[in-house]
Amino acid sequence: MKKSVITAAIMVVTIAAICIAGCTSPSSSTSNQTAAISQTSSTNSVGANVTPSNGTPITAQLGQNFTIRLPTNPSTSSTGWQAQYDTSRVALKNETYVPTQPVTPGSGGTQISTFQGLKAGATAITMFKVSQSGTVTERVRYPVTVT
Repeated sequence: MKKSVITAAIMVVTIAAICIAGCTSPSSSTSNQTAAISQTSSTNSVGANVTPSNGTPITAQLGQNFTIRLPTNPSTSSTGWQAQYDTSRVALKNETYVPTQPVTPGSGGTQISTFQGLKAGATAITMFKVSQSGTVTERVRYPVTVT
């Protein structure tokens, strides 16, 4: 038991170090907009027919960066959030995991996904939380308007 706790702690710290080392800040002078953390959507035991919750609507100017911040916990058999979006309207610029402080086994953190508006119009970004077995356990849909 003690060995597995130490192993889990080492894994969390290693993942956090890798994520922090990969952090980059946008080099452009565009402003950033942050979407609110979503509510938890309902799931069933196998993740099928997950009812999506609706995230905060986002309005971004053409070329403007905006972020979606969602809670995640890589130590609980989740691969984090994956984004589905129209690549002609928005682009994923960066994804970062920020652990909750202080870092303790099982404490989790926040996944920060930074997007940029590419083409004017209405679209949506759907974030999927996927288990390590590949089952979708949560969905959050963010309506996006690029002006």
